[in-house]
Order: sequence, then C-alpha cells, then structure tokens
Amino acid sequence: MRILFILCLFIVFSCGRKEDEKSNSFLYPIDPNRHFLFEWPKGTSIVEVIYLESVDSSLISHVEKIWISHKEFNEIYVLDKKLKKIFIFNANGETLSIFDKNGSGPGEYLEIRDAFLDFQNKEILILDNKSIKKYNLFTFEYLGSKDLNGIPGDNNFTRFIKILDVYYLWTNIPPFQRPELNFLLNDQRHHLVRLENNTIDFFIPYAYGVLNEIRFYPSVSGEDYYISPLTGKYDINKISKKGVSREYEFPIISKEIPENLLMEMFYLEDQFLVSDYFKILTNFRETNNLLYFNFIGPKAKVYHALFDKKAKEFLTIGKSEEFVPQIIFADADHFYSLISPDVLLFLIKSKRITIENNTLLKEIDLKGFKTDDNPIIIKFSVD
Repeated sequence: MRILFILCLFIVFSCGRKEDEKSNSFLYPIDPNRHFLFEWPKGTSIVEVIYLESVDSSLISHVEKIWISHKEFNEIYVLDKKLKKIFIFNANGETLSIFDKNGSGPGEYLEIRDAFLDFQNKEILILDNKSIKKYNLFTFEYLGSKDLNGIPGDNNFTRFIKILDVYYLWTNIPPFQRPELNFLLNDQRHHLVRLENNTIDFFIPYAYGVLNEIRFYPSVSGEDYYISPLTGKYDINKISKKGVSREYEFPIISKEIPENLLMEMFYLEDQFLVSDYFKILTNFRETNNLLYFNFIGPKAKVYHALFDKKAKEFLTIGKSEEFVPQIIFADADHFYSLISPDVLLFLIKSKRITIENNTLLKEIDLKGFKTDDNPIIIKFSVD
C-alpha cells in the first residue's frame, strides 16, 4: 500500500547549463506549522464516472500513464508498461483497440521505457532501449525510428517528451554510477538532454541522484511541461520548446532536509521516506485556474496542495482526512482521478473509507464489480 500512496514519484530537478536567465518564478512558502489540512473546496463536483470496460482482451495490469485525447478524438489512452501495451477506450470506457507491437521483428519494440502521444502529428512514440519508434496513432503502422546512440554522457534514457520538433530525454543516473561522474566532462553531468535536429543541449545537473523515475507533467497549454524539483529543493520548473525555466517556488519553511541525509537517501531510503522532513514535490496537474500537486511528509504520508494561479495563494493544503484517489490527468477545466476496484474494495472492506461520504468516490456504483476489473476514472471540476 505504501508504494501506492507514494504514487510512483520521486525525481531530481534543478536548472542546468541553459537555465532561463530571465526566470520570473514566484515564491510561495509552505508552512506546515500553521493550519495544515487539505479539503476539497465546496465547489468540487463530479462531472462523470467512467468505468473502463473489463473484458479478457483489455484487462489492464498497471496504469502507468493516461491521456485524454483532444475533443475531436474524445478517446482515453492507457499505457501499461508491464504488459507493453496501450489500451484505447472511447469516452464511455468501451474498448476501441489495443496498441501492441511488442517483439523483436522489424518495426517492433522489445520494451516500453516510456510512451508519448503526439496528437498534432497523429503519432504514437515509444521509447525502446536506444531509439524512439514512431507509429500511426490510428492504424498503428510503423513510421520509422529516431536513433539515440551517440549522445554524450549517461544516455540510459528512461523518460521523454516531444514538443513540436524538439525531444527532451531523461536519465536517472543511479547511485552506482556516482563514481563515474568524476570522470565525465561538465556537459555530460546532466539528467536532461534536449535534442533539436542535430543540436544537443544539457539541463538539470546531477546532484544527489533520483529515488524513482522522473515524470513530465503537461501544462494546461499542452505545449510545455512541469517537472519536479531536486529532492531537498522546492523550485518548480517548466520545459518548453526553447528550454528550461523556473516557474514557481514552494519552499517548505520548516523541517527542511539536511544535506547529510540527502547524501545517504539511496542507502537509507526507507528511513528517508518516513523521516519528519517534508520532501519530494511531484504529480503536478494543471487546469486554467488551478495547480494541484503532492508532496511527502512524516511517516511517508502523502500531502496534497491546490494552488489558485490567479489569486496566487493556496486554496487548501495539507494531509487529507478523507482518502484521495490518485489525480492522474487534467485538462483546461477538469481533473481526472483514478482508482482500481481491488484497492477500492479493500478500503471499503477494511472500513478505512465509506464512499458515500467521500468527495470524489461518492458517485461510484460498485454493483457487480470484481477486484480484477479495470480502473475507474472520476472526472471532476473545482469551481
């Protein structure tokens, strides 16, 4: 359960060689010593509950990512890295098709390290070991690949995004590679690589390493992405076609993590997560007016924040007294949360929650549901 609550997060971040010199970030301190309780605003309302169809051919093992397509497509795409597939459902949750090109033949991939849907060019992009393979979004026809060999530094890429014709690729640089960094050139000591045609730029200088794989979070514009700060830091950066710039700063003004603990967090990971320090800002989901994110507090508990971008203040922040299903996507006006029936039924059976009184779960109909059914998506708005 702890892994579920930690939400597959953990990342490292700080701007690198080409950080925007004209950064206009704003500073919004988080003070956990003040009233610190997360509650959904009264204007929160459920727009729709979507039950992803559960037939044998489309059973999802693990949800890694979800995309809600543009209005003209009106489809839901679910990446399952474990099964190496992307499941496509319509707006009602009915199965449309399954993207599966796993194999060792021409135009196939051996693994999905990450995937990206390029709706503008109608392409599915798959990060395999040392290449990005391209497929038609509708017919799944193989369109070619982008070779990633020859990029200097640590190029064991685990995540990527594409903004127009620019690629950004992330590598974790795990702790066992630390000694090797001493022998690398300065431009090779970075987590993030920017590729535009034949031009290579480097961002996010290595510091303490990464506890878990990084994730890129789309902004409301869909043309740039948020990324979490370096563990122990609180500056929220945005990736655009041009480069990396600082967007927000949410410093936690008490219980900041001492450097000696950051240096040892890989080897003392459990102690680090349950420590009294507040850490790891992640899972940024943005609508026109709001920015939602998570961070980790004492005893590895998940905390929530809902920030009003226009008023430039937190609407609510802290640990929630009610269970909050994972917020996994957002569009201009809505957030989307997700919960698996096995988790929901366990929480109900163990009397940890009552869905009738839960802001986001109260409209779920559990009649006939089984533990191995596909996840439930709750679309909701916050006015």
